[in-house]
Amino acid sequence: MASQLHEAVRLAQAGQREEARRLLWQVVQTEPNHEIAWLWLASVAADLPEYERALTEVLRINPGNAQAQRLLAEYHEQFGAVSPAQPPLSPGYTALPTPQTPPPMQYPTSRPQAPVGYGGYPATPGGYAPEYPPAPPVQQQQPAPPPARRSGFPGCLVPMGCGCGGGCLRSCLVALFIFVVVPVIIIGILAFGRFSFGPLDLVMQYLPGDVGRKDVEFTLQPGGESERPTAYDVSVTVPRSWFPAVSQNQWWVMGRDLLDDFVVLAETRASWRDLGVDLDSATPSTAINIVELNPFRLRDAGSPLLLTFGGITTADTTSCDAPDAELVRRGALCGRRSQATEQVTETIFRDYAPPTEIRVINFSVPVAENLVANWTIELPADLYGEFEDDIARIIDSAQVEPR
Repeated sequence: MASQLHEAVRLAQAGQREEARRLLWQVVQTEPNHEIAWLWLASVAADLPEYERALTEVLRINPGNAQAQRLLAEYHEQFGAVSPAQPPLSPGYTALPTPQTPPPMQYPTSRPQAPVGYGGYPATPGGYAPEYPPAPPVQQQQPAPPPARRSGFPGCLVPMGCGCGGGCLRSCLVALFIFVVVPVIIIGILAFGRFSFGPLDLVMQYLPGDVGRKDVEFTLQPGGESERPTAYDVSVTVPRSWFPAVSQNQWWVMGRDLLDDFVVLAETRASWRDLGVDLDSATPSTAINIVELNPFRLRDAGSPLLLTFGGITTADTTSCDAPDAELVRRGALCGRRSQATEQVTETIFRDYAPPTEIRVINFSVPVAENLVANWTIELPADLYGEFEDDIARIIDSAQVEPR
C-alpha cells in the first residue's frame, strides 16, 4: 500500500490529477484512517464537496491537524457548508465509492459555483499543498530545488542585481576583464607602441594625448662627395593621420591617389604626388614631407598640413643663451625655434576656400656639435590652437642620430 501511495503522490506532483485521485481512493478505501492519503486526496479533489469531505476525514483522524483546520475554515468562509459532514469511515463502512467512481456529491443549487482552475478542475481555496509530505519514493525521488543565489559584496555588478561574492564571482571577473583589463591593454599598446594602423589612423587621430599619435621613422642613406657620408636614423611623433610621403609607405600611396580625386589642388597640373620622394635615394639633404591625409580635415582647413624634414646642415649648437621659448634642447646642445605668419591670397584646393593665414614654425634639432636637422611645420593659423599640443610633441620628440 505504501508503494501505491508513493505512486499516487508522484502522479499528483506531475499534474496527473485523475490518475492520482483514483489511486488515493483505493488507498483510503483500504486504509480509511490514513491521514496523509486524505490530505493528498484533498489536493486532487474533483469538486468542492470531495475537497471538503477529504479535509473532514483528516480532522476526524487527527483533530489537531492545523493545516486541515485552516483550509477547511477558509473553505467554509468562502463557500459556506456546501454539504453535510460525511460519516467517518471505518473498516466496515461500505458506502465508500470505488476508486473508479468517487462520491457523487453535487452542489446545492443555492450555492455559488467554484471557479474553474488549471486543467478544468475546481480551484483549491488557499492554494493547498500538504504540509506532511510522504516518505521518499522507493525508486524515484523528486530533484532538490536549485539553491538560491547568494549576493556578495555590492558594487561589482550592481545593475545586474548581484555583488562580487558567491555565485557572481565568475561574472564579476569576466566583466572586469572585458570592461577594464582589455581596454587598458589596448590603450597601453596604443600609447607605448605607437605604430601605424594604416587607414584606422584616420579615425584614431581623435583619441586624446599620445594615444592619438604615432611614431614615424625612416633612414637617410649616405650621400656622395658633396653630401655627408654618414647614414642617419630619423624619428618623430606625429598625429596619427599624418603619413610620411615616401613611395615605400603603402598608406601614403593609397592616400595621395584618394586626395587627387577628392581634394584636388587648384594649381594646374599640381598633384599630391609632388610631395612624395623615393626613400631609397634620399640623402641627409633630401626634404621628406609628413602629410595630413584625412580628406575631411583638409577640406575644412583649406590648405595642406605638413611637417617637413629639411635636411642636415651646419650650425652652432653649443650656444644656449637664448630664451627657452626659442631653444630646442638635446642634452647640452641647443637648436633654435621660430615661427611666422604668412598671408594666403590664392585658392589652394579647388572648390574649397583657403585659410586667411598660414602659420609656419621652423625649428632645428641638434644632431652633433655644429650639426642640426632642420624641420618646418605648416598649417592654417586658425588651427594652431587645436594642434598646439601636437606641435609641442613633434618638437620634443624629433630625433636625428648618425648610424
